[in-house]
Amino acid sequence: MKKIILILISILTLFIFIYAHDHRSITQITYVNSIGLEYDQQTDEFTMTFLILNNYTIAQSGNSPTFTNTHSFTATSKGKDIISAENTIRNNSNTKFDLSHIRSLILHDSFFTNNNVIQLYQYIKNNINFNQSFEIYTTKDSIAEIFKLENFSEVSGYYTILVNTQNNIPVKHVRFNDFCNDILLENYTKYYQRIKINEGIINDSNKKYISIDYDGVSFIDNEYKLNSFRYDELNGLAYITTKINRTFPIHYNNKILTFSPNQFKITTSFKNNRLYVKVSINGYFLNSYSYSNKELQNILTNEIKNDLILMYETLKKCDIDIYNINYKYQNKFDYKTIKLFYDFNITLTN
Repeated sequence: MKKIILILISILTLFIFIYAHDHRSITQITYVNSIGLEYDQQTDEFTMTFLILNNYTIAQSGNSPTFTNTHSFTATSKGKDIISAENTIRNNSNTKFDLSHIRSLILHDSFFTNNNVIQLYQYIKNNINFNQSFEIYTTKDSIAEIFKLENFSEVSGYYTILVNTQNNIPVKHVRFNDFCNDILLENYTKYYQRIKINEGIINDSNKKYISIDYDGVSFIDNEYKLNSFRYDELNGLAYITTKINRTFPIHYNNKILTFSPNQFKITTSFKNNRLYVKVSINGYFLNSYSYSNKELQNILTNEIKNDLILMYETLKKCDIDIYNINYKYQNKFDYKTIKLFYDFNITLTN
């Protein structure tokens, strides 16, 4: 009998300990999902915003929360530098903020002035609280509005705020190590995905829910300023910076042809003092308008080639080496004067 009582007491004690520990972890430690940074040049102040997912709600609903629950919270503060902005949030809260789960850093266009990029690099590099595998995005939209998002994708349990995009474009993501290389390595070019608010993806009969979408690409120049371009301004950027697996329109003779690629790949090589841009495409047209395969190949080649040429010439005027020619070939060639040749390998299927 005594043994049974001792066992019951031990189980009860263990239960109380686990409950108390779990309660403390929920009420005393807050796991930050994303950080947003803005800068006001007039007041010379940084605004830092923490996005905090309601992980309890997500866990309770099997990573698929319903719209009736509160999915996230934000904490915002200002400071004359990034460190003081973070400290202000910490000093005015009765909970501890854990930054080790951060999966995205969103930089507002206003942030890219003075030497803020260098300050950000030093702030993160010297901060032991960060797991530096997070992704970096830029935006012109308000950070506060972006963090009002209410619907989550199937990957929300992995601490990302991004949902599937309207055009279903899988993009290449920039992590902190890429950011370091971009600002420290000479002539190295990295492209950052731009995000925007999208209220048209998820909705019900009463309300449209805020989601995040991709709308273009940004580059940090040698003076740490931002140059941004939308996909609908330079179609060639979508070919270079995304994995094309969606249908896209081809305009020809007052008609719109819709092409659906199974494979779309662009590679570069240097031979005989020439840079060759090889475009390999496998796919089919949804509507061919009785054009022959040869005609369709020419139509597709001209459309993509013109888009790539316009992209290259536009970025060259902004001192952006999109193909990283100077970096790859150690300044043996100048990307502004080197001649580019385009090589297309197109296979049309039914």
